[in-house]
Amino acid sequence: MPLIAIQMRALRIGEVLTLDLATVVNELTRGLVDEDEDEDAQSAPADRAYWEGEASKETVALADDLLALVRISDPTLGLNYTKFYIGLQRHGQVCNFATFRPRKTYLVFGVRLPETEELTAKLDERGIETQPYERRDGAYRLRLAKKDFASRKKLLGELLVLAFKERGD
Repeated sequence: MPLIAIQMRALRIGEVLTLDLATVVNELTRGLVDEDEDEDAQSAPADRAYWEGEASKETVALADDLLALVRISDPTLGLNYTKFYIGLQRHGQVCNFATFRPRKTYLVFGVRLPETEELTAKLDERGIETQPYERRDGAYRLRLAKKDFASRKKLLGELLVLAFKERGD
């Protein structure tokens, strides 16, 4: 939420009264609080059984499949279950360059990458259903069904590895 403070002064110049307004504080946090720091997400633990009940075993298994693609780059990565999403952890620390939100028939896969025309076109060409780019998180949100995973596995793996490298860990 933005914090703005405006100083107002009334000035008399001859017979004319004028208002002088000046912004003295203007703080606007850009983007969401990183999930690494999001107290609500960390204080609302869940587990695999919770997500399998909320969504389906098939869509939760998609998160496992995506995790396997990025573990090629770092085998210490694992899933971190919260009540809001399934994130990633590394050495027990939150590492959310990708998030997973299972639904009954599909998984919303968020991958933190800068929005580019090239990447957007690549996703469209491959027929991957995208939701609007999440500017607050700086993440693409892709809608994946189990039946689509095998044919798009290579591209999804590339996205995950690229996001992992972008994070700088």
